This record gives sequence, C-alpha cells and structure tokens, in this order.
Amino acid sequence: MKKVLDLLKLVFLHGGIEKEELALVKEQISSNNRKNLMFFSGVFSFCSLVCFIFSFIFDSIKDNKWLYASFIGFSIIIFILAKLTTTKNYKSIIVLVYAFCSSLLMFGIILSTVLTPNELAVILIALIIISPTLFTDIPYRMIICITFYSFVFLILAIKTKEGAILQTDLLNVFITSGVSIVISTNMMCIKYRRELYHHKLSMLSKTDLLTGLNNRNLFEEDIVSYPSKCEKEMGCIFVDANGLHVVNNTQGHHAGDEFLKAVARSIKVEFGTENTYRIGGDEFVVLFNDITPDIIEKKIDILRQMVEEKGYSISIGYEIAPVENIVTNDLLSNAEIKMYVEKRAYYEKSGIERRCSCLEEKLK
Repeated sequence: MKKVLDLLKLVFLHGGIEKEELALVKEQISSNNRKNLMFFSGVFSFCSLVCFIFSFIFDSIKDNKWLYASFIGFSIIIFILAKLTTTKNYKSIIVLVYAFCSSLLMFGIILSTVLTPNELAVILIALIIISPTLFTDIPYRMIICITFYSFVFLILAIKTKEGAILQTDLLNVFITSGVSIVISTNMMCIKYRRELYHHKLSMLSKTDLLTGLNNRNLFEEDIVSYPSKCEKEMGCIFVDANGLHVVNNTQGHHAGDEFLKAVARSIKVEFGTENTYRIGGDEFVVLFNDITPDIIEKKIDILRQMVEEKGYSISIGYEIAPVENIVTNDLLSNAEIKMYVEKRAYYEKSGIERRCSCLEEKLK
C-alpha cells in the first residue's frame, strides 16, 4: 500500500519525477508554458474574432456576440501579460495558464448552457479534452481545474437544459472529464520526464563530469557572448595544476583525479560555478567582469592558499582588458602566457624535470 501511495504522490504531486528533479526543469517548463500562452491566446482570440464577425451575418449565432467579444478581450489581456512576464516568474505563468484554461472552459460552458440549451455540449467536450494538453503543470492542479468546471457545468446544465439533452450532456461531460484527467496526467508525466531527460543531456554536454565545473564546450560558447556582460572591463584567469603528470605516474590516476577535484572545489568556493571551466586535462579558466586588479589578486591569493593547504600546487595567470574593441583571443592568450611563466618558475624551483613542448612554445 505504501508503494502505491508513494507512486500516486510522485505522479500527481511531482509529474512522475522526484521533487528535486522537478526543480531542475521548472524554468524550462515555465518558458514552454509562456510560449504556449502567447501562441494559443493569439489563435483562440483570432478564431473568436472570426466568429464575432460572422455573428453579424448569421442569425443562428447573433446572440453570441457578447461571448465572443468577451473572450477576445480576455485572450488579448492574457497574451499581453504573458509577453510581459519573465519565465523565471514561474508562479505568475502558472496563474496565467489556469486563467486561460478557465476562460476556455467557461466559454464552452456558457455557450453550451445559457446560449444553446437545446443543443448538445459538443464544443465544451472538445475544450475539456484539448485545454489540459496545451500546457504543462503538475497533474493535481489540472485535475482540480477540470473537476471544478465539470461541476460548474452540472449546475448550469440543470438550470438551463431538460430531458434527454440534459441527461446526455451530463453523461458525456463527466465521462469526457474522466478521460481528460487520465490523458492529461499521462501527458504531464511524459512532458516532465522528457524535459528532465533534455536537461540531463544538456548538463552532460556542458559539464565536466570529473570536477563538476563547466567544460570546454560551454567555454567556447560563453566566450563569444561574455563581453556583452561587461560594462568596462573583461578579465580572464588561467589556472594550471602543477605536477599532475608526476602524481599520475607515481601515485596513480585516482590520486591525479583527487588533485583535480581539489583544485576545482577551491575554484568553486572562491569564484562560483557560473563562469568557471575546466578546458583541458590540468587547465582551468575563470571569466570575470568589472573587477579591479586588487580584488582579483586577493582572490587569487586565497585560491592559491586553499589549494596549498590541501597539499597541492597551482600556477595562475590573469589578464584584464577594456571591453571596448576587446579581442578575446588576445586576452586569453596573455593570461595563459602569464600562467606558463609561473609554471616554468615552479618547475625550475622544484627541480622537477618536465619537458612540455606546449609550455616552451608558449614562452618563445
């Protein structure tokens, strides 16, 4: 029984994924919902506008003018609010989603009861099936929405409909509501699992698995756009793990991995994770903007001290340049050369034999 309850909780409260995983995809889900809000509010408002125009031509729908006009106005408001709301404002997007779904269902309810009491609720049935599939949210909220408006229909139908039409509509709507709940719940779980899969795939393609820092792929993407984040200056720090080759040869690659992870943890502590990268076997890069040399040098000293306290050594070089007409390749190259100068001094001082063609080439 407990396993069944846990499964139901997982499905209805978290969309079929764990609560922690739900947090990972929340922003992407919000972005998708925002796009769908703008698209479908535009589509339905256009359709309503066409019906509004036809209501002046066909007598059969002339009494529906106010309903079409009201829905057009409400859809336009939803579109504008969705346009103005950022994807990070998850709760506001969800409120707009249910406001739009509510307007669709109320549109179908009023049309099927107040305006056409002698006709079957075909449009409402279609909207009950369609509306939950337009957006993505944890299932229990959509279930509450569908159930609530089914009871609203029940109340209005009893007041406006009679006989066989009433019985048929009640049966059809409640069967359709049940089917809609099952379909929408299944679709929500599929959507959440799909977004989680895409998120994990994206993380794998942009994250260094050993250290947890961003990898070279993301570095190559970010370096192109990074100057736009800077107001005055852009900076770059190159960090290299001294003696990694010796550690690998004498203590094994596991010890070398621990060396790299220790350096990465220290970089994370001092510089965070957003703009820190492992770009090679023993090389790390940190990008920063609008920070004075004094502050950077203090941070570098702290980083160096943290690494040395763990029994390791690193070489560091940094460069800062005005953002106007900046050449990022030159910025990176200058920082790298300064790092190699320090690295060569380390090997000369320690007496460790190391002949690295790339090191010598850089310092020519």
